[in-house]
Amino acid sequence: MRILAIDLGTKRVGLALADAGTRFAYPHATLARGARAKLFEDIARIVREQDVGEIVVGLPLALDGGETLGSRQARNFADSLRRRLDTPLILVNEALTSEAAKDDLVAAGRKGARLAAVLDQQAAVHILQTYFSQARTRS
Repeated sequence: MRILAIDLGTKRVGLALADAGTRFAYPHATLARGARAKLFEDIARIVREQDVGEIVVGLPLALDGGETLGSRQARNFADSLRRRLDTPLILVNEALTSEAAKDDLVAAGRKGARLAAVLDQQAAVHILQTYFSQARTRS
């Protein structure tokens, strides 16, 4: 079974996967955030093809933990996804994941269009890493 992380951006949706046993997260794909129906179809296809047993959606809370327009959009997206799939879905605070992802990619020598092409996927990797570290502290 795999875990799918979703970084919901305004233009793109980054996806990362992890094997539940190893908890090793890796970038998977970037989807265009166009027609909602197509986005949900693409995610459902990936869930089926990749044997996803759990979905983690990034929740962009304000630094003080408060709600933002982005967090309300992420909650609405997660609710819509829950209605379409039987896969358990968890929201995880994604504060500063995009900045951390950018730092990772710059350190790896990515810049410009090459950085932008995978930034959302790398942010999804950070969302999974946050989820795993929170699970360790709950154990």
